[in-house]
Amino acid sequence: MVGRSLNRSASLNLKNVVSYYRVRVCRSSSTRDGRPVYKDAGKRSQVSTARKQCMLYSKGFAMRYLILSDIHANLAAFDAVLADVGHFDKIWCLGDMVGYGPQPNECIERLREFPHICVAGNHDWAALGKLSDSDFNPDAQWACRWTQEKLSPENFEYLDNLPMTLIEEGFTLVHGSPRQPIWEYILYPSIATSNFAYFDTQICFVGHTHTPVIFRYEHSDSDGTCLPFPLPQGNPLSLGEERMIINPGSVGQPRDGDPRASYAILDTDEATLQYHRIPYPIEITQREMMEEGLPIRLIARLGYGW
Repeated sequence: MVGRSLNRSASLNLKNVVSYYRVRVCRSSSTRDGRPVYKDAGKRSQVSTARKQCMLYSKGFAMRYLILSDIHANLAAFDAVLADVGHFDKIWCLGDMVGYGPQPNECIERLREFPHICVAGNHDWAALGKLSDSDFNPDAQWACRWTQEKLSPENFEYLDNLPMTLIEEGFTLVHGSPRQPIWEYILYPSIATSNFAYFDTQICFVGHTHTPVIFRYEHSDSDGTCLPFPLPQGNPLSLGEERMIINPGSVGQPRDGDPRASYAILDTDEATLQYHRIPYPIEITQREMMEEGLPIRLIARLGYGW
């Protein structure tokens, strides 16, 4: 119900009840071909083998969740995030694993190496033929049809089974909006305000716009309003009691003028959200796109973050 201040999930109220087995994963360096590598107690290994050491063994409810959206078949960006983030328990993916980028199968398979949940995005559905690409611009249409040809049967089935909406640990997860999970863009406060009526949790995580932002519900005497705020970098954001719609930005195709990959960490022990930007070897993705003959505009935009 709009304007209703909901109780925080039980997991956000449990502090100091969890013991963790922490595996420290340091920031990555690169091999000669630009692939990120991990360092753990002096040992170096590729993302595919280090995945077993990224997880926390946890007891209880407090967890660290890696919040990702709009990876868009950009494996170099995805791997850079995984190399940067350190320890976490589970990935929450907000959809659009594919589309635009050159490595749809590789990105899906990388995600599936980790404990995770994921919702469907509009590009995921378009690649399946569950959504018409007639509303896509010509470059997006071309990339969508290329993706359809490249998807393996196993990864096609994986995308086909993704839900539109998930409720996890007292949080709502969608790609577009709670009202229209696949397609609606929450770009403006007026759209965000109307969407608070369509979820009952304190916080809803969304993607789709490729732009990091918080829409916070504000009470008034007559009706509720919604104010947008930038996601703060550096200091963790205390989640407090307010109802919010939070967009962590895009991993694989940012559109806020910053080409670095974007992600967030939800810490239920501290009841905080930490927002991060991380550079990645954009030229690797651009080279892959060139080799696959993907549209030049899609290639160029990665360098500008638009």
